[in-house]
Amino acid sequence: MLRALPGILPGASKAQKDEASLLLDRALQLDPRYSLAKAFGAFACMHRVIDGQGDAQDVRTGLRLADEALADHRDNPMTLAFAAYALATLGYRVQGVTVIGFRYEEALRAITLRVRPMRCDFGKRETSARRR
Repeated sequence: MLRALPGILPGASKAQKDEASLLLDRALQLDPRYSLAKAFGAFACMHRVIDGQGDAQDVRTGLRLADEALADHRDNPMTLAFAAYALATLGYRVQGVTVIGFRYEEALRAITLRVRPMRCDFGKRETSARRR
């Protein structure tokens, strides 16, 4: 699966994307419940569509993989992040629409419950040199 990473990231060539898809398909053949591989597969489909190299099948596959990844492992932060990003990008963004049995409101609730805001004080603390 690590070998697939360069092919799912933005800026990857078509050949890298194709190789990543094959590697992710192989990972899912070995373990059909590998939720992170499903989330990465959805993310890869999303980038093919964004880059103009994808088609309607990529949209369907990406939505299906994201749905399955979240159904298997909603508490895994990486799975949640990649699958939710793919759902948000590939999805219809209409409240109440169900795609393959997964409601977008459920994804938003899952994200809200899992993501906790962090306090960030960057730039607010003075150094001893500034105080003088």
